[in-house]
Amino acid sequence: MAHNKLLHIENLSVSYRVYQGVLKVLQEVNLEVNRGEKIALVGETGCGKTTTVKSILKILPRQAIVNGGKVIFKEEDILRSGDVDLNYLRRKGVAMIFQDPTASLSPIFTVGDQLATVIRASLSENANSSKFKKIDLHKIALKALQDASLPDPERMLHSYPFQLSGGMRQRVCIAMALATPRELLIADEPTTNLDVTIQDQVLRLIKNLVKDKDLALILITHSLGVARETADRIYIMYAGSIVEMAKTNDLFKNPLHPYSLALINSVPKLTGEGISKGIPGHLPDYLNPPLGCRFEPRCSKSIPICKKNKPPMKEVTPGHFVSCFLYNSLEEKNE
Repeated sequence: MAHNKLLHIENLSVSYRVYQGVLKVLQEVNLEVNRGEKIALVGETGCGKTTTVKSILKILPRQAIVNGGKVIFKEEDILRSGDVDLNYLRRKGVAMIFQDPTASLSPIFTVGDQLATVIRASLSENANSSKFKKIDLHKIALKALQDASLPDPERMLHSYPFQLSGGMRQRVCIAMALATPRELLIADEPTTNLDVTIQDQVLRLIKNLVKDKDLALILITHSLGVARETADRIYIMYAGSIVEMAKTNDLFKNPLHPYSLALINSVPKLTGEGISKGIPGHLPDYLNPPLGCRFEPRCSKSIPICKKNKPPMKEVTPGHFVSCFLYNSLEEKNE
């Protein structure tokens, strides 16, 4: 399947400089996406999901330090790419929908103006090119809004973001991301701050567009239910490390990592069998993270080696990987 691979993240480690020192956030993250595949990156808030996907577009904040690793998109290492390759990647290769649509849209320009700017930049080699007539931009913008299921797209073009609801603003962001052809869509918790019914509509819209346009998708979410509905494969992330990766059905049938198991057990049951306990403890301090497995302080199945060494990723059944010493042989545990 190597020829089918679109994106490959290899041993990516990222830290942040802060006033108190250096936050060691991402710890040797490995992740891959095949063409047309939908994956979900699941984990609680603050575990490094957004840092991982911002590395793909090389849009990390200035205080970020990439300590090592590669982000390979179509055989090109993005972390070592020059401006020309990066511009091509952002214009033609990868689109991203951010968490907060209000922060993604300018309040002083109409939706039509902002869409036209994005389309012109994406389709021309030179963003200032006069190659595109207004009528062409208008047609493409209108089609993008129609694809995003926005009512009365002609009126929407002349509206300002503050005149739209949160759900409509997120649809405008989806329209912007997919107005021109792309190969990979990154959706970073696209339903944050939306009503439950609107959340469902936005997720269905993303699923349908990804299918219609034959895109690969990375969906970031902290909801296992959303991941189950959307993704072919799921990566479980804890405190900057991938702890488990499997096909969606395999993960729910047989969760292997104690964190994955705890996450699934934390989901409220429709049968109402009492309130779930949740996961005791909290994320480690990134200024001084644990030496071994970062989940060890919260893990009920911890063994002595977990405190000292980071567990390697093991393939337990075909396509089902876990980073946990419980699945290593006795000799490896005693090393």
